[in-house]
Amino acid sequence: MNTKIKSLVFSIILIALMPSCSRSIEDAFDQSATVRVQKVIADCRNSLVSAKDGWSLDYTTPDGLKASFVMHFLGHDSVSTFADFSNKTTFSSYSFNYGQGPVLSFDTYGQLHLLADPDVDPIGVGHGGDYEFVIMSVSSDSIILNGRKNRDRVVLRKAKPGLVDDFLAAAIKD
Repeated sequence: MNTKIKSLVFSIILIALMPSCSRSIEDAFDQSATVRVQKVIADCRNSLVSAKDGWSLDYTTPDGLKASFVMHFLGHDSVSTFADFSNKTTFSSYSFNYGQGPVLSFDTYGQLHLLADPDVDPIGVGHGGDYEFVIMSVSSDSIILNGRKNRDRVVLRKAKPGLVDDFLAAAIKD
């Protein structure tokens, strides 16, 4: 290609790109990231605590173990958890933090931790479950979470009345 033609093409490209080199930055969001994360956490906390019958969670670990839970989130950052694999209720604590977005963390050892504990069979590995979850979305009847470690997608659903009794009745039949 001729040098004049190359220069002309280069000049046209530069002129075409100049408007895109604006020095002003438009905000993509009307609130800061911190404010948005705090709102998601507040919405999640309010939803969790306000569910009269608690929340159900069906969890399949990476190694294929299936477990069902009924969780009642209490206002003082504690949660009662019923697990179908042990037929008992335990109490533990939970919290929210800001890692990889808004995170719901089950802080003290409880039923959910048994799915992640490497001291549970298979020893050294456990079932590969999570107990810290990034909050993906919050609605009036469900909360979608992704595990921080294994990226397990789980959904908390508002529990129907008597779900724990249903689990216990099913265990008696088996």
